[in-house]
Amino acid sequence: MNLADIIGVMRQHSTPFDFSEIAEEVIVNYARAEFSNEAQVKIERAVARELMRLSRSQNFNRQKSRRNYAKYRAEYYSCFHFDYSEINKKSIEDKLIESRIVYVGDFHPLKSPKTVLLNLLKRIVHEMPVVLALECLPQKHQFYVDKFMRGECSQIPFDKSWYSPMELYGGLINFAKESSGKIKIAAIGPDYCEDGDFSTSDKVMAPVIAYNISTSSKTVVFAGDYHVARMHLPAKVRKLRGGADSIILYQNSTSLYWHMRDKTGKCPDAVKLSGEEYCIFSCSPLIKYQSAIDQITGCDGVEFPEQKVSKILASVYLLLLCNNNNFQKEISEG
Repeated sequence: MNLADIIGVMRQHSTPFDFSEIAEEVIVNYARAEFSNEAQVKIERAVARELMRLSRSQNFNRQKSRRNYAKYRAEYYSCFHFDYSEINKKSIEDKLIESRIVYVGDFHPLKSPKTVLLNLLKRIVHEMPVVLALECLPQKHQFYVDKFMRGECSQIPFDKSWYSPMELYGGLINFAKESSGKIKIAAIGPDYCEDGDFSTSDKVMAPVIAYNISTSSKTVVFAGDYHVARMHLPAKVRKLRGGADSIILYQNSTSLYWHMRDKTGKCPDAVKLSGEEYCIFSCSPLIKYQSAIDQITGCDGVEFPEQKVSKILASVYLLLLCNNNNFQKEISEG
């Protein structure tokens, strides 16, 4: 693409400013045509690592017990191995219908996990009533949650300290409210945490989930992705209620995403892991960690994470295009 080509693209828009607003997409698409898949993965992985580093350096977690947190986190990541098989989302939906309990992982600042769950609920609710167990709603406010569902109050009691912006959950909650009683919301969020360790939250949430399990309805648990690892919250519920059929839906595993990008250059919609465990993909790690940074810095709502990531990649790709020969040599010498 030479200068005349770029001016031609600019003329397709009403003003140069309008052109600049979408220029990052043009740059990224052009750069991807210039760089090999190996180079693209290396570039985007490096940017994702930086976004992850920034989110963690700004104290995204609130754990006081670092040792317990490190163990808990390692257990979660052990659920993701490379002995998986690709599967389509329709097959997963069929599995959901068969299971009494469904655990769905949530990365709290990210919008797409809520959209995925909302679409799944729209399918499930046609088959049988649902108890939607939400970590974002504190247990102590169940009375007010029920009042909201009956239309007796206008606001739902929300834990804003951990689940901001609350508007991300609005689609789920409003869909449940408008379901004509087919969906009941159970507030499972812990009222306290003994030492700041996630495992204590599991101990508090598990009895409420177990209490809401019924043969006449399906229980869908929507909690932080670390919580839904099979050895965490599901294991504690199983001890209380026995071996009720359950399925776990992880979302947007970073390690699996990069493994598949390295292997095939793309990421499938979903994969099957061990037993009745699956992982659904709806965004890249770059968007995932940009959403975390937005939450920490209070910038959410000003510009979507997808837009920011596009601008970041455009800047990186543009600089690399200026030095393309050296970069391609670096990749080949690898």
